[in-house]
Amino acid sequence: IDSNTLQRILEKNFRKEYNVKATDALNTVLFDNYLKPNKNFYFNTSGLAFMYNPYEVASYAQGQIVVFIPFTELKPYLLPAFVARMGLK
Repeated sequence: IDSNTLQRILEKNFRKEYNVKATDALNTVLFDNYLKPNKNFYFNTSGLAFMYNPYEVASYAQGQIVVFIPFTELKPYLLPAFVARMGLK
């Protein structure tokens, strides 16, 4: 997956998880009007999560920002061997 596509998926899931309407700018919650993938992530059997520490992308009052992306949204970009190993359908 290229970084622009991943960023778009990440921002979409951020809006869903933090109740930011599609018509609202991301900087109503974040410092900037975008959310880029970082190197602080983990994955489990359900998907991929990106974590941002306080002050990294938003104010301290927002706390740690965690955005989860289900594998169902990432499946078209995953290697077939990984999909099989994770048992994704």
